[in-house]
Amino acid sequence: MEVSTVVRFKDLPVTGLAKGEYHTTKHFGRKMFIRWYPSGEKTADDGYCSIFLIQEKARVERVRWSFAIEVDNKLLKKQSYIQTFNGVQSGCGEVNFWKTDAPLNGVILTVEVEKPGFQRWNLFKEIIGTMNKDIRVDVGSTSILANSSVLSVSSPVFKAMLNSENGYIEHKEKCIKIEGVHEEYFKDFIDFLHAGNITEINIKESADLKKLVALVTLGEKYQVTSLLEYLLCIVTDAPSKRDIFNRLQVVTLFKRICTYRDSGESLMGWVKENMEKTEICEIMSKFLFSKDGT
Repeated sequence: MEVSTVVRFKDLPVTGLAKGEYHTTKHFGRKMFIRWYPSGEKTADDGYCSIFLIQEKARVERVRWSFAIEVDNKLLKKQSYIQTFNGVQSGCGEVNFWKTDAPLNGVILTVEVEKPGFQRWNLFKEIIGTMNKDIRVDVGSTSILANSSVLSVSSPVFKAMLNSENGYIEHKEKCIKIEGVHEEYFKDFIDFLHAGNITEINIKESADLKKLVALVTLGEKYQVTSLLEYLLCIVTDAPSKRDIFNRLQVVTLFKRICTYRDSGESLMGWVKENMEKTEICEIMSKFLFSKDGT
């Protein structure tokens, strides 16, 4: 379920702040706030104001938000964004947000933030039940019905397979044959492409950890960015001493993926802040000497 927060900030300071100086709004939503540079951030072009959405504490989070500037009850600009915070950088926004041709008076800033805002969560909310399943995906001995358009939009790999101009047999036979790729979890993968969510995964449980690793592998193989983001939020959200080792295992295993590597740095920051030296040594010992893999 997506939750939308709308906040209006009135009478923002527009004078007395030099370029590079900013005003910070009150906190809202999931501990976020706005930095408003009426004369522009240091790197802004002359004559532009700058605006940024800031997390109080850096965490992996997928959000959709919009800024709207009103002056004297007249809407001057509205801009929307979709952003995934990587758990390292805590701010996103626009350096050259709007060119201020004249002194600003009576400024009102409206901010709308929608969370979690993953690309697919509402993609087929109204029609998922009536969608035509016009192609079969055979994974080992498992057959899964799917919608070819959904597969093409979701994955560049599937799009290439199903492109009639490429002459692939998958397009002609309306069947994709896949071998040796996590057959046990492939239906969960296909279901995500259609519906945008997955049955709850408990990262503390070894069986769920195996499933999570399999789904990240499939997301990477078929280049499904939205799935990788969805799973990364599970890996990094609200870590505890009971599950930090599992979380670190995942980001270490997939450190070749830039966002997972960055989030690994964020999790190690959590470890340093929240664990004793003996506990950290125990975790490192598991990494170095454990015979069990995910």
